[in-house]
Amino acid sequence: MQENNDLSQQLDYYRQHQHQSGWQNVVQVLFLGIQANAENADARAFLHSMGANLAQQQQLPLSHTVGELEDNINRLWANYHWGFVHIDANEQEIRLTHSAWPNTDNAGEQKQWKSAFAAFLAGIYGTWLNQQGGDPEINARWLDNEIEGPLVFRYKRGI
Repeated sequence: MQENNDLSQQLDYYRQHQHQSGWQNVVQVLFLGIQANAENADARAFLHSMGANLAQQQQLPLSHTVGELEDNINRLWANYHWGFVHIDANEQEIRLTHSAWPNTDNAGEQKQWKSAFAAFLAGIYGTWLNQQGGDPEINARWLDNEIEGPLVFRYKRGI
């Protein structure tokens, strides 16, 4: 049932927002160029650090609830036209499901683009959660999944 709701939200999002050519294309060229010219682990680490840098520049207001945090993040993502996130939290972990993320028009680059964008977002999410009082030793990690669908991140000790 949750999947149908997520799909409905994603379709609504795409109806309301248009593909932003220009900036999105520049970002894709840069991210894919980084991946093509560096070892995979180095490229991911660099993109992760660039995401952390963006999160430092675009700090969120202090959130007192998970719902407030989700709303604060989604307000920023709406300005960027980068989709939206749903946050689930329990005592063991925080799981962030990022839907309607900007995708590439080139089917041959989808896997590389998703990996690059996920590394960048992991840096952003980890930094934001740390700024909200999280443990600075913990990073958000992307749970690699299929090419299509949302990007899922886990913020948890020991992963």
